[in-house]
Parts: sequence; C-alpha cells; structure tokens
Amino acid sequence: MNDEGKLFIGGLSFDTNEESLMAAFAKYGNIAKADVIRDKDTGRSRGFGFVKFDNADEAKDALEGMNGTSLDGRSIRVDEAGRGRSGGSRGGSRGSFGSGLKLYLYDVEPEVVHVIIHCVQDAMKACLKCWDE
Repeated sequence: MNDEGKLFIGGLSFDTNEESLMAAFAKYGNIAKADVIRDKDTGRSRGFGFVKFDNADEAKDALEGMNGTSLDGRSIRVDEAGRGRSGGSRGGSRGSFGSGLKLYLYDVEPEVVHVIIHCVQDAMKACLKCWDE
C-alpha cells in the first residue's frame, strides 16, 4: 500500500469522528479518505486515525499546520503514516507486560504496535479476571 500523502493523527478525542476529522484537515487540500480507528468490540475510538490526501504536498502542509493544534478539545499529534514518533521506518518492536511475558513484533507500523499492545493487555486482564473467579 502506498502511504504517500497519508497522515497519522494521534491524541484524538473520543468525540472525533471521520466527518469532523475530514473537516479539520480539508482546508489543506482534497482528502481521499479519513478514518478514526475504533475498538472492534465496543466501537469506541482508540484515540487515533488517518487522513489520506490526494496530493503529498498538501499532506505535508497539513502536517505542518495541524501538528500540535487542538481538535475537539484535544491537542493532536500529526505525523507521516508509518513513521511513528522517531521518524524511522518499520522495524521490530517489543512490549513487556510485567508478568514475564514479552511480545515481539516485526515489520509492523508503529501506530499499529500501540493498538496490538493494548489489545493484548486487555485480553490478559480478562483472562486474569476469569482466573480469579
């Protein structure tokens, strides 16, 4: 998949939806798609999303203009999709869960690693809850 012109938007309010995300970024150019990533079980926003511009230069302008601004009462972080906080490309990531369990993820987008770790943590909490009953 070509990520040129695609932006990662972090720190979204749970009230932000695809329409408000698109409206906030539309002043920078034509948007092909806007997605707010949601929990598959609850449908609640995970607090991040993506905006895909038709033009990579417009995406760059949006990144520079929107990073650190407020959207629906929350300060948002805007970055190129797939680059993450460090500005690096995809690579290995590791999550540790305090119980001696380690999860190694390779060739996974940084923003997806965050989601995977939270899902594993939620699953572990549910298992421990059942175990205690």
